[in-house]
Amino acid sequence: MTEQHDATGGDNTTYGEAYHYADNFLQKGDKEAAESGAFYARIRHERYLNEQAILKGQSTSSLLMPGLEIRVQGDDAPAVFRKGVLITGVTASAARDRSYELTFTAIPYSERYGYRPALIPRPVMAGTLPARVTSTVKNDIYAHIDKDGRYRVNLDFDRDAWKPGYESLWVRQSRPYAGDTYGLHLPLLAGTEVSIAFEEGNPDRPYIAGVKHDSAHTDHVTIQNYKRNVLRTPANNKIRLDDERGKEHIKVSTEYGGKSQLNLGHLVDAGKQQRGEGFELRTDMWGAVRAKKGIFISADAQDKAQGQVLDMTDALAQLREAQSLVEALCSATEVAKAELADLQTQKVMMSEALEELKKSAMLLSAPEGIAQVTPKSLQLSAGENIISTSGKNSDFSVLKEVYRCCWRNGKSVCPKAGDKNFCR
Repeated sequence: MTEQHDATGGDNTTYGEAYHYADNFLQKGDKEAAESGAFYARIRHERYLNEQAILKGQSTSSLLMPGLEIRVQGDDAPAVFRKGVLITGVTASAARDRSYELTFTAIPYSERYGYRPALIPRPVMAGTLPARVTSTVKNDIYAHIDKDGRYRVNLDFDRDAWKPGYESLWVRQSRPYAGDTYGLHLPLLAGTEVSIAFEEGNPDRPYIAGVKHDSAHTDHVTIQNYKRNVLRTPANNKIRLDDERGKEHIKVSTEYGGKSQLNLGHLVDAGKQQRGEGFELRTDMWGAVRAKKGIFISADAQDKAQGQVLDMTDALAQLREAQSLVEALCSATEVAKAELADLQTQKVMMSEALEELKKSAMLLSAPEGIAQVTPKSLQLSAGENIISTSGKNSDFSVLKEVYRCCWRNGKSVCPKAGDKNFCR
């Protein structure tokens, strides 16, 4: 917010611009509106004009005083003073051996602007002051901030009694990352010790420069766990990065519903004892994995992440091998076109859906086997085909009964040996 003012009335003997940054005003206003931008601009310009021409003189009159207008007589008087001058300051002296006399300073009298005394230098606040974040709620478990994310603080040296949460005006906090609706803001709770600094030492412009631990609010990283980098919130939401060489790990966790965690690397328990390696995504509540464009789950090796994310070479090779087996079986029989149509369905599924996950499909691959286990029921359901291909045996073991139902035809083909069914 910028405002400017010209108090010369069009005087072309003056030129230039004086720029003052961060004056204390909230609105531009006009030259008559007190404490507005225009008001301060006018006052500052008039102060400069006061220094344009200064008259100094001596007198023995005790009637001269600041604020008095006097006339300057004489043909040799400068034209700027002939309309009168305004006394702005006097210095008087007298002694037993000396008569009373004074010296005075004056500026040309003007109806456009008046005398503006020099500004008194404002106090300069050096360093920082300790303070505590406050809240209107006793033992508040959340931060007490305003719509702009500012805090109220109580300076440690302040002995006055204040209404809780009103010990100061709203104070900004300096942060390592900030911008328009983005940044890093970890809310501070009441009682947190902070260091208050001042912009350019101006006592009217305080801000929170830093946050400190103390004996009542101890640090969560000490000599006991100095190899760890920890971000922990008051509700124990946590991001932990352990830099111990050879045991590096990352943990992201929340306490809701028991505990939900993402653990990476060298996995440890609460006693820092190893409980696994790799990664673990776990929760005591429900879990869901959802991907609109497709999911690829694989145990195939890709060391050091040197490869494409959707590199499914090994998995597709296994599917192609299965297709080749089906083709060989079909060509060895004289079964009608139904089998050939099923083979074509497999090819279309692999080329148009599974390869690079061109469609919303799921592909699971593991070089050493896949097992599904449940003490209850396991259901496989497909709106079109269920395709099962094995390079060796297909084993189905049922303790009680087997039901097979075909709406049209059921066929079993064995090109070499016979199809045998045994029921005791």
